[in-house]
Formats: sequence, structure tokens, C-alpha cells
Amino acid sequence: MPRRAKQPSSSPDQTFARQQRGPPAPPEEKPKRPKTAYVLVMGSTGAGKSTLINHMVTSNGSNLGMRPGSQSGTAAVNATKPFKFQSYQVILAEVPAFDAEVASDVDVFITIASYLVKLCRKGIKVLGVLYLCRMTDNRLDGTTLQNLRMFRAICGMSAMRNVVVVLTMWDQVDPQLGEQRESELRESSRFFGPVMADNPRMMHHNGSKDSAMAILNNLVSQNLSLVFMSIQSETVTDGKVVHQTEAGRVLMEDLNSRKLMHEEKLDDVRRDIAQARSGSDDEGDLKTTEKSLEDQQRKLAEECDRLACLSIPDQSFLQKLFCCNFSCCNLQDLMS
Repeated sequence: MPRRAKQPSSSPDQTFARQQRGPPAPPEEKPKRPKTAYVLVMGSTGAGKSTLINHMVTSNGSNLGMRPGSQSGTAAVNATKPFKFQSYQVILAEVPAFDAEVASDVDVFITIASYLVKLCRKGIKVLGVLYLCRMTDNRLDGTTLQNLRMFRAICGMSAMRNVVVVLTMWDQVDPQLGEQRESELRESSRFFGPVMADNPRMMHHNGSKDSAMAILNNLVSQNLSLVFMSIQSETVTDGKVVHQTEAGRVLMEDLNSRKLMHEEKLDDVRRDIAQARSGSDDEGDLKTTEKSLEDQQRKLAEECDRLACLSIPDQSFLQKLFCCNFSCCNLQDLMS
């Protein structure tokens, strides 16, 4: 058997040099990647969501950039590219408002639900919600109240600690009048009264970059636990389809309420037509109004039917809902 070659021994000088160098240095630790923080920006059309997001992104030395597929002025969730803020990589997601001039309420609802459900199925929680309320409105109209109801239903009470209510256009109202409106928003059961016990915060926004950054800093510096929205837990954890969620129920109630209101208006107009003189200008105007109300009533009925279809517990439909595109989800694509 061949002998193994004898390894040359270290000289005393080499041994001394190794002792002087000490033990090998530990491997360098890789810097920790900042956690990603999703912040939803919600509120009625015209409340200033895009302007607020622009201030927050550009104040951090980043360019305002939306992720691929984002579309302005449509029923889409428009998310910014991540930007570094404190210990987070922040992504601001502008959530579309329930506004019939842009898209149907059902389309908007499906878009929001699809985006949030996809985040949930990826295990991505939300850091917080900025809900914008415009202070220049003398009174909150039906669309504004509907957006507020849907906001509460989508988020759920358990997420309210992660909410900042942003009172926008504060610089455009008299301070005393602003304080009166803020007090009404805080206390009234129609507005934020039912959720104030769960500690959402209210902050003023005067339209400046400094004001915008103070709002973002307030949200991020609270050391909040990341949360799932109620609609995420209801669909993914509880296995409900979107029509069965609290938000789906609130939307169906709103659609049925509007249907009833239009039915009452139609009855009044038809009575007036029966009493109007045949061929008169009044009769022509009333018939035009009747046709307009009939068209609106038909569209509302179609919306109710489309939403009701989502209550069918069909697994292939659910799979399409959970895997749909982040930016804009078309109901026709989901049902096909």
C-alpha cells in the first residue's frame, strides 16, 4: 500500500504569524431588507387622494411611478412603486371611489375585493389606511356617505386602529367652521361616530408637502401591527364569497335602497303624466323624465342581479377571483 506523502510542517515563523492575526473574521452580515408596508388611500372622488400620494412620494426623493397596469380615472387600484421611508419600503395604493360616473358600483367593489384578496393570499398584510374627507363640502351627499359606509365595511372594526382620517383642504375653510365640521364628523353616527371608540386618528391636511409627510410619519411611527382588512379575512379565512361579506351586504342594501327611491319617483311621474293635458309641453317633459328614471331603474336592477350572482359558491369562480389581475378586474372576465 503506497505511503501517504508527509505534509510539510509549519515553520515557527508561520505559526507565530497566524497567532498574531487571531481567529478568522466572522462573515459579514447582509443588511436586513426593509419591510414592505402597504398603505391604502381611500375616499370619495375629488377628496385629494392623488395629490396627497404625489406629495408623499416626491418628498422622499422618488419619482411618482405607478406599477404596471395602473390606470388613472378608471376603476383600478393604482399602486406606487416602493419608496424608502423610515424602516419601511412603502407602497401607497390609491383605491377607487364608488362613483357611477367612472364605473359601476359592482365593478368598483370587485376591483377592490380582488386586489385585497390577492394580497391576503400572498400573506401580505396592510400597515394602514388613509381615509380622505374633503372639508370644503357644506354637506356630505349620498355618494360621500356611500363611500364612507363601504370603507367601514371593507376595513372592519379590527382595522380601525390602523386608520388615519385625513381632513383635506383644511386651508380652504374658516378655522372655526372647520372645527365644527370636524366635531360633527367625530361624533355623528352617520359619519365616524361608530368607529371612533376603536381609535382611528384624525389629522388636518392643508395641501402642503410638509403636511402630507406629517400624516405619513404619524401612521408609520405608531409601531402598528400589520393587519388584514375585514373583507380579506371574510373571503380567504372564512371562505365567504364576496356577496356574503359585510361589504357585499352593505352594497346590496344601498343598491336596493336606490331602486326603491327610483320606484317611488316613477310612480309620482306617472301620476303626473296621467293628469297632464295630452300633447302639452308638461307631458313631453314628464315623459322624458319617466324614460330617464326607467333607464336608471333598469341599470340598478342589473347591478343587483350581477352582485347576487357572486353569492353562488362556485369554486372555479372563486379561483378566478383570487387570481385576477392586481390593477383592474372586470366582472365579465371573472364570470366567463
